[in-house]
Amino acid sequence: LLDNAAKKLETGLADQPEQRAKLQETLGETYHALGLYRQAIPLQEQVRDYFLATFGPEHPDTLSAMHSLAISYQAAGRQDEALQLWEELLTLRRKLLGPEHPDTLSAMGNLANSYHDAGRRDEALKLRKEQLTLRPDDPGAHNDAAWKLATSPDKDALYPHAAQAVEWARRANELAPNDGGLLNTLGVALYRAEQWQEAIDTLQKSIELGADVPHNWLFIAMAHWQLDQKDKAKQWYNKSLAWQTANEDAAKADTELQGFYAEATKLMAVDPEEPKPNAE
Repeated sequence: LLDNAAKKLETGLADQPEQRAKLQETLGETYHALGLYRQAIPLQEQVRDYFLATFGPEHPDTLSAMHSLAISYQAAGRQDEALQLWEELLTLRRKLLGPEHPDTLSAMGNLANSYHDAGRRDEALKLRKEQLTLRPDDPGAHNDAAWKLATSPDKDALYPHAAQAVEWARRANELAPNDGGLLNTLGVALYRAEQWQEAIDTLQKSIELGADVPHNWLFIAMAHWQLDQKDKAKQWYNKSLAWQTANEDAAKADTELQGFYAEATKLMAVDPEEPKPNAE
């Protein structure tokens, strides 16, 4: 697909401007899906610029191109550029669709995430609260908000809004009970709030409901470690390591999961209560 699309661009088969822009858009999205952001972003910028110049900022194709480009900027770590685009998109969505339209609410969530990543936590929290006030019965929105708070430490590697994460995660589970994925978020939030045993119980229920994944295992391991249940902690940690070895490519591709591995390894690397072997 990539070769065919690239050849069409190179050989001029897509010689009409709009046809060429659509092909560039598809090619850029494909590069993005493969994690090839350096190749994706220049194409997506060209598409955004073409639609902006041709149709103006309020056209659906322009908004779609801006959205795709913002996602790629975010994924590539170009946070300032992503944030600027999310701000523009939210302004346009509010103007065109009103404050309660699903696309507007989605734009609010994206901008809140961007504020959070930029260290603008107060602005992120304010926007999230506004979004959830407008979307009180959406479990996905509550879960996404809770996950961001529970997995994004501040500059001191702390989670000052862990209690808020727990509140939003509980609401998500009230709205959609017995969902293993939502329980995973609640378990992680409880861990951040230092509610170790409830975190373990919640994550084990998540596993029972189908989310039998290393993300859960690692947080169960860390919670056991915090409770000084070192043998249980090591069992869950070793299970996650065995999965990582057997699924090396998938593990490497999940950067968030790699962060959890690093966190668990740092926590459990040294046990001061275990005597070190004597050097001979």
